[in-house]
Amino acid sequence: MEPNRSGRDDRSRPAAGESLTISLDGYAAGPGQGIDNPLGVGGTDLHQWALPTRTFRRALFGADRGTTGIDDDLAARGFTNIGSSARGAR
Repeated sequence: MEPNRSGRDDRSRPAAGESLTISLDGYAAGPGQGIDNPLGVGGTDLHQWALPTRTFRRALFGADRGTTGIDDDLAARGFTNIGSSARGAR
């Protein structure tokens, strides 16, 4: 494989992340997204599994407490080897 424009081999980095919560019908936020309501109406409900985890509490609030177990393991995977992240709506 040829190096990309930056001179790096693209095989050394993942093509996509794995830290996106979506509903069973394919939505990552509720309806009515806007500046004052970035996750839309009811959008925070979708992420309730992650908020109590030790990983999210550490990342968002600097707190070294929270739940551990399978949810925390999954949340931690979403923060592993992430250099940046982008969020948005169309």
